[in-house]
This record gives sequence, structure tokens and C-alpha cells, in this order.
Amino acid sequence: SAGIDVTGNAYFGDGDRVVLGAGNDFQLYHTGTHSTINNLGGVGDINIENSTDDGSVIIRTDNGSGGKTEYLDCDGSTGEVKLYHYGTQKFATKAYGIDVTGHTETDTLNVSGISTIGNIEINGNTIENTNAGGSLILAAKANLQLRVNSASSNLAMVGNSGGSVDLYYNNAKKFETTGIGVS
Repeated sequence: SAGIDVTGNAYFGDGDRVVLGAGNDFQLYHTGTHSTINNLGGVGDINIENSTDDGSVIIRTDNGSGGKTEYLDCDGSTGEVKLYHYGTQKFATKAYGIDVTGHTETDTLNVSGISTIGNIEINGNTIENTNAGGSLILAAKANLQLRVNSASSNLAMVGNSGGSVDLYYNNAKKFETTGIGVS
């Protein structure tokens, strides 16, 4: 089929469109305020592809200071999809799952496997096992301590590894299990 060779720039005015497809269903245009890529056909996807070996698809926009910075990088050399906040990477897909950098806030978190967590801070007032018939298990490699007060310094209970369980009143031991009973 015949085509048009353009050897220079093609200029279109505001509201003019580059229209593609048998039904004029793919359009590129600028309104004078916004630039738009539009699939009007009602079927199919908009695909953005890079066939360059190890190439990436990168989306950049304003960095909040008049420059440009990355917000999305589909990295063809590593397979990662990286999300950025003003150019600082916050999220990446990995072969083993995902990597999140910084604070993570979620309305609901459902963990179905084993989790390794450094410190846990709970801003509510309940830890509850809602699994019918299940037990809530708190386990520690060494001692397990329950502390109560705003500074987390007053002992309330200590489970000693391989030994006693101690109960405290106002940080003073009052009750201790022993090998033959209680003290």
C-alpha cells in the first residue's frame, strides 16, 4: 500500500488529531491544555513496547521543581518494574516477590506465609486470632517478655527459655513457676 514519507516535522494545531485505524479508533492529540492518547474503538489494549535488547520503558514527568524525573521504569535488563516518588525508588518487583523502600501503609494486610519482621508497633489495642479453633502463638528464641507502660519498661510477665514463667506487679516479681510447682 502507498504511504507518506515525512522528512521533517509534521505540525498539527490544538485540537487536530493523528487518527489511525480502519474505524479512526486510535487518536493522538493536544487540546491546548492536555495531550491525549486515546483508544476509541471499545476493544483491545494500548500496548507500549520496546524491542531493544535489555531496553526499558520509562515514564518521566515533572519533579516538583520544574525538571523531569522517573516515576515508572519497566527495566528490560533486570525484569523489574520500579515505582518512584519524585525520582526516589519506593517499590520494585523482584524474582522472589517485591521490595518496598520506606514506610508502608495498608488498610488491610493478609499474610498467608511466613513473615520475618524486625519490630512491630501496634497502634490499636487488640491482637486476635480470628481463625475458628486456632491458637494464637507468641514464640521467642530466648525469653518472652510482656511489658506494660508508655516507656515499655515495666515487666508484667516473663517466659524464660527452658525455665520459669514469672509474673510481676509494678515491675517486681511476685509469682514464679518452678520445676516442682510455683513460688
